[in-house]
Amino acid sequence: MRTTKIDEYRRQVPSGEPLEITVNWAGSTVSIVLAGEFDCAVERAVANAIDAAAAVPGTTAMVIDMTAIRFIDSSGVRCLLLARHTAHGRDMTFELATASNGPVLRLLAICGLTDLFAVVRAQPL
Repeated sequence: MRTTKIDEYRRQVPSGEPLEITVNWAGSTVSIVLAGEFDCAVERAVANAIDAAAAVPGTTAMVIDMTAIRFIDSSGVRCLLLARHTAHGRDMTFELATASNGPVLRLLAICGLTDLFAVVRAQPL
């Protein structure tokens, strides 16, 4: 298991906030799993975890798994755009995993951003 500052950033999620951040590696691919509500209260903790994961040497791909997100607002979309920029700036591939009928895909569609992201659709919620 790799040790990074990710656990420190996970602790930055305010107590009582309904978001869980889990980071997993499979080879050189990092998967950041978000579950719950992604809003401005937790944006900084998520962004810090993404930055820490992207900085791990040898990481070549990043997947943000949002299949268990129940709510996302514009700050979550901003964080995803920055994560995509960070990954591409480090020559990593970047994908989003979302529920095909979930709030993430709906909000990305409303914002006209679905074509900007490589979206892997999971089974409907």
